[in-house]
Amino acid sequence: MNIKKYLQFILMASLQLFLLGSVCAQEESSTIEDVTIESITYINDQGETLENPTLVHITTLEVGELLDAEKLITDVNTLSNKFPEYSEVTARVEPGSSEDLIQIVFEFQLKRKIKYVSLKLTQVEEILNIRDKLVAQKGLLLKGSAIDQDKQTIKETYQKLGYPFVEVTEQVNSLNNDGDVSVRYHVVSLEGKINLKELKIKGGHSFELKKLKKLFKSKESGFFAKNKLNIFTLERDQLELTKFYRENGFLDISITHKINDKKKKGYRDVTFTITEGHQSIIDELSVNGNKVKEESEILKLFNFKTHNPYNEKKFRIGLQKIREAYGRIGYPLVNTITDYDPTSKTLSIFISEGELHHISEIKVTGNQYMEEEVILRDVSFVPGEIVNTDKIQESLNKMRKTGFYDDVRIDYSPNASGSGIIYVSVEEARAHYIEFGVGYNTSGLGGDIGYRNPNLFDAGRSISLSASKDEELLKLGLIYKDPHLLGSDYEMEISLNYGEAEQPDYQRSRTAMRFMIKKLITDNLKIGIGTRIEFMDISDVSTELANEVHDARGTSRTIGMISTIVYKDEEVDSAGDSIRGHRMKLALFPSYSDNGAYLKAVSEFMAHRSLGRNEHGSHHVISGRVTLGYSSENTPFYEKFYAGGLSTIRGYKSRSLSPDGSVVGGSYVASGNLTYSFPLWKNILKGVVFVEAASVANDISELSNVRLVAGIGVRANLKDTFLRSNIEAGFAIPLNGDDNQDILRPFYFMLGSYDPAYDL
Repeated sequence: MNIKKYLQFILMASLQLFLLGSVCAQEESSTIEDVTIESITYINDQGETLENPTLVHITTLEVGELLDAEKLITDVNTLSNKFPEYSEVTARVEPGSSEDLIQIVFEFQLKRKIKYVSLKLTQVEEILNIRDKLVAQKGLLLKGSAIDQDKQTIKETYQKLGYPFVEVTEQVNSLNNDGDVSVRYHVVSLEGKINLKELKIKGGHSFELKKLKKLFKSKESGFFAKNKLNIFTLERDQLELTKFYRENGFLDISITHKINDKKKKGYRDVTFTITEGHQSIIDELSVNGNKVKEESEILKLFNFKTHNPYNEKKFRIGLQKIREAYGRIGYPLVNTITDYDPTSKTLSIFISEGELHHISEIKVTGNQYMEEEVILRDVSFVPGEIVNTDKIQESLNKMRKTGFYDDVRIDYSPNASGSGIIYVSVEEARAHYIEFGVGYNTSGLGGDIGYRNPNLFDAGRSISLSASKDEELLKLGLIYKDPHLLGSDYEMEISLNYGEAEQPDYQRSRTAMRFMIKKLITDNLKIGIGTRIEFMDISDVSTELANEVHDARGTSRTIGMISTIVYKDEEVDSAGDSIRGHRMKLALFPSYSDNGAYLKAVSEFMAHRSLGRNEHGSHHVISGRVTLGYSSENTPFYEKFYAGGLSTIRGYKSRSLSPDGSVVGGSYVASGNLTYSFPLWKNILKGVVFVEAASVANDISELSNVRLVAGIGVRANLKDTFLRSNIEAGFAIPLNGDDNQDILRPFYFMLGSYDPAYDL
């Protein structure tokens, strides 16, 4: 499509939308023939009227006649051809003085190229770099619409900073005969920056003033703080007040706000005027149209008590619960509406149940590589059974968690009386990933590289290979997963690892194999059981370790069981960080080594709570973690607990904290973390403030010897880049400890999936 045809299409579409709006606004139906041209104006892109008497003779449209869309497009093309000195000619259709009249405005765009754009400020403190937000940019042709848009952008930007009475004007200067111009925007604040002195409420008698003010995001200035007056925040506050009143039965609520006259320089009061109207109270509930479910069951789902205010939000939730209840028993097309009679104060619930629906067929679409059989392994419904919306949502959640798909949709389409087809539409994810990372913490500079295929052979299985290396650690690993072992709901995981580590008191090499079978009991609960076999070779034993463990040097073998219970109910934000919910994990390792039988157990609890979010979906979050570990008497020294490093407590060298400085480690470990993370820029950068504590002991009563650190860091979200991970760097400063014994590492840095701690 060429430019001219494209402009014609846009013009026609705009005209039809305008006419549609005019028709909808009238009480009686209208047609295009009802719209009469009241005036025709010719202007340039600066809004100046063109004094050219030949223009009215060139165009075919005339004042007083009915609008003809084809003529309008013809006139635009004619004017464009007749006046090539203009870059383009456009037409606008604007409302006239009455509903059946319109005004035609032909705008002639001069050929002027922008050489530079500048801002001049008057009574404005902040100098902002907002040029990137402007439409008028150096090197582009100047358009009047761009100027108007930029003035609005600049005005709103400064209004958000506390300049409610700001005005923006423009000055366009010609620089030469070639059509080059400069654009200067003049930003004038009539009163300078304004702070909010007091929020006043007039007319709200049904609720305490204190309760209403809690709804405000705007904050009053005080002795220690100056809070800017933001007109957009005030508009948000008005909407929140309106919402609050409507949810409490005031359906005719009317709220306005006004910035009061100046009493003190730099400060203004704001008054919200509330006209409450009549409060709608419900004294009786009735259910109509229900045949499958009893009225008492429906009212229980609705969860509403009589003699309470009409609450729109609560009723919407109640209606949704009714639809979900019907959807679980094969009535996916149920419709529900409510009607309130203010005279009798009765709320009536009308239900159209529809027919009982069965699944006639399941069709998979969008798959290019994966077999339909593999995709349907995660679907919990089959042809012939009734449509169950809970099963559909359960299957959708399960498929999204597999990592096999970039997008998944499940839709039900009725095709006959009482039956229909379920469509499972998938967009398969990329199958191969190369991942790497670098980090610096306690072992110097290190890094890792890995290969991951989340959908091996397009059969719903996954494999990952990884290699890590730093000054004290070499680690190679392979993990194979089959989420549907032999077509069942059991997940199998096999891992093989080889690692070499240089510990402060010995060197070790380890070869390990683990075999696990896991099953998802509910959407949030997963249990697992398995076995492990490990071969450990210890060399270069220090004198201190040799004195405590006489047979430390040499090769040892460990065989044991693994059992895990994981409960996870978390929600993530646009940066990929957990913002709500909690996670609990318990792992038991009953094992046998050269020292005899022993038990090792680790438990962890994490919780997250969002305190709010920015406009990009990144949240302010408080999160906490508590980790507890226990190892019995015969536990080999290389599986004992230590503290220090990223996995337990930052600020200390990895594995540098042990009971009384012992090189053997401890039988008990406890560590905790409290973190506040907050957005710094969009959903890309977050600040992190944390407090961490850890203790290691041979007796549970000795865990009172706690190390405590406080720290701050910055985290960058790179999950949408080829790194597919985060960067985090910061400092952790010990708040207590032993200056003579502790080995400190205040700086930490991580990129990618690198982790210097060896996972036992």
